[in-house]
Amino acid sequence: MSITSVADATAGVGICLLVNSAYGGLTSMTPHLGKPFWEKPISTYDESLDIGARSAFLLSRAVIPKMAEAKVKNGLIVQISSYGGFMYVFELGYSVGHVALDRLSWDMAIELNSTPSTNGTDGAAKIRSLTLSPAGGVTEVAAFPNGETPIYVGRSILALHADSTTPDFLDKANGKVLFTADLASKTLAADGIEGATVIKEDGKTDTEADEINKARAEALKAFPGPPKIRGENDPAAPLPQMADGFAVAGAADFFPGLK
Repeated sequence: MSITSVADATAGVGICLLVNSAYGGLTSMTPHLGKPFWEKPISTYDESLDIGARSAFLLSRAVIPKMAEAKVKNGLIVQISSYGGFMYVFELGYSVGHVALDRLSWDMAIELNSTPSTNGTDGAAKIRSLTLSPAGGVTEVAAFPNGETPIYVGRSILALHADSTTPDFLDKANGKVLFTADLASKTLAADGIEGATVIKEDGKTDTEADEINKARAEALKAFPGPPKIRGENDPAAPLPQMADGFAVAGAADFFPGLK
């Protein structure tokens, strides 16, 4: 199915949520982990951006006019990114691809909010864009310790897009990077987000879910960031080593489905 056909299928339906989660870089990078970029095929870079930042741009570009035509009042475009958007992780292409996704949400939000047909002016559509950054995942190809499942990430998105979530919260989040661990562990009742009662792994009680969410939030603190500014913009920032960002051959164990 082409991007155009997907967009055409939304015409007149009033679709109000688009999640860009496709990413192609894992397949190409995993066999080459631990090598510098000049020793890898160019495809490891291309696939990190083509099925990722570029595909997210193309699908958003196709769907936004349909949202505007339907005058949706709670339009939301979510990019699924990674901590690699803040720091060097795995390899050059992986990090650059996720920085691009994060910036895509920011710049997209600027243009959506500056355009009368998409910023809610005089009854027009209201469309926002943001990035959601999960921790390491547990999927058919990935196996991070205490990783988040796609169901967990999906519930984070539904919590963001719920009718109860306040417009003020969404306006503040517009263009920003949010972390699933923060959404699930912080008290956001005033913003209409129910936290652990909604954002939890399957088969867990509210108490178990709360413990898991708090543990993930603590694990997030162990990383050296997210910085207020990225290293390339900080004159005092030291250069990390490749191994600091898991750019070692052993990191392929995180992706057993691709080995």
